[in-house]
Amino acid sequence: MLDPRTIRNDPEALRRRLSDKVGEAPAALDQWLEGDDERRRLLVEVEGLKAERNRVSEEISRQKRAKQDATEMIANMRQVGDRIQALDSQVRELDDRLEGLLLQIPNPCHESVPVGPDESGNVVIRSWGSPQQPAFEL
Repeated sequence: MLDPRTIRNDPEALRRRLSDKVGEAPAALDQWLEGDDERRRLLVEVEGLKAERNRVSEEISRQKRAKQDATEMIANMRQVGDRIQALDSQVRELDDRLEGLLLQIPNPCHESVPVGPDESGNVVIRSWGSPQQPAFEL
């Protein structure tokens, strides 16, 4: 399975290397890139809401110490908490989907591997015996 950072860092290079191997980059690559963008967007939103919740929780505790009414802020924070739970659930579902897509993306060939339609494009570096004389006997 490919490292997600490898895909994020240079998706076009990966697409070229995969097209050399399988003829065309799999659709799973584009789906993974779109899903990863969505996941990152959701994480930014969740983290912003959690930061807001922490800030408002401190404000609520200050108001309670000062014996002021904080019921409206508490009600708003319940809604924020529900939104955080919903977004966390979406992120988990997206993580599962992205992992499945990663399993569909083949590993690319090394840059040193020659591109060719079949094994005829391979370069022989060394051989261990010949067809007439095997390298070992059973």
